[in-house]
Parts: sequence; C-alpha cells; structure tokens
Amino acid sequence: MVPLCGRCLCRESALPVNPLCAPIGAEAYLVLAGNGKLAPGEGGWVVFKVYAEPVRDGAVVVRVSGEVDLTVSAQLERVLLAAPATRDVSSVVVDLEDLWFLDSSGVHALVKGYLAARDAGLAYAVRNASGMVARVLHITGVAEPFGMAEQASDPKGA
Repeated sequence: MVPLCGRCLCRESALPVNPLCAPIGAEAYLVLAGNGKLAPGEGGWVVFKVYAEPVRDGAVVVRVSGEVDLTVSAQLERVLLAAPATRDVSSVVVDLEDLWFLDSSGVHALVKGYLAARDAGLAYAVRNASGMVARVLHITGVAEPFGMAEQASDPKGA
C-alpha cells in the first residue's frame, strides 16, 4: 500500500493509510499478519477498515468494518469529522453492517461525527448495526439520536 499523501509515515506505521491525510474515497485499514503483528500488506486478516464515499443526493456514506477499539478509534473519528466538510454534502450515513466489535472509544468517535454533522447543519444516521454493536449503541443511549429505528432483532440477544 502506498501512502496517499506522501507527507506522513503511513507506509511505515501500523496503518497503511492515514485517514487524516486521505481524501474521501480512500480506505484506511489495519491488517493482522500471520506473525501476530499489525502490518500493512497483502494477505493477513483485516481487523479494521473504514471507507467514506459520496453517493447520490449529497450523502456521504462511511462504511466501517471489523473491530473499532482504542487502537483505531482515532482513525474512525478523523474520517467522520472529514465527512461533513465534503463538498455539496447534505447528510452523513454511517454503515456498520460489517462491524462486529465496538468499544466506548468507538462510540465516542461516532458521537464526535454526529456533533460535527449537526454543527454543519447536516443529517446524520447510523444504519445496519447488529448484534453486540447494536446492543452497545442502545445501552449507551445513542441509538435514538443516531436515527436507529428499533431493530427487528432484539439487540439484547447479542
């Protein structure tokens, strides 16, 4: 993976792309290599990925997959804070369909994204959370402000 910005150490860090430097439309991810170390490169097991893309009607969709914990929550926060600044954006949608773990630092990043969108006068919604992730969002009380309707499956069953 080649750094997008050329001014940071993305290539030599655990994160092959620094979302602070990456524009909307670039991916940031963390790979767990076979040797048990976090490393960029091909193969291995992706433990975190975030991708933001503009879609029709002025929405920016931020897709998050894998695990969000203290080691990657700052990268998620950077992408969520950059989304409202995208040109001609009218809303920010966070898609958690492929997210299987979320800790309090991840909830904090989602709240910061919500506040940034609100301050910019934009709609903000979280969608497709399920299992333990949905349960965490409901227990912490942020599901309703994030526009998450009561899900057909009981989040307590996670």
